[in-house]
Amino acid sequence: DGLDMVRLKDIDDYATSPSFSEDERAGIAYAAAMTTDPHTVTADQVADLRRRFGDKGVMELTYQIGVENMRARMNSALGITEQGF
Repeated sequence: DGLDMVRLKDIDDYATSPSFSEDERAGIAYAAAMTTDPHTVTADQVADLRRRFGDKGVMELTYQIGVENMRARMNSALGITEQGF
């Protein structure tokens, strides 16, 4: 189905946008914390994610956020720019 452009445009306002569910908001907030400063992730935040997604879901979410952060840093270091997607 591809990207939902409305949701993509609303991503910066995810906390208040009706385009996102409470589960999605929790996941995006976690991704933002991990990306900006992983030391800001709290035990309460992880506990909330575990209630929402289970241990396996939190592990998968954390892994994917880490992979995307690694890719972004590698691309930046190598001068790889957006490809127009």
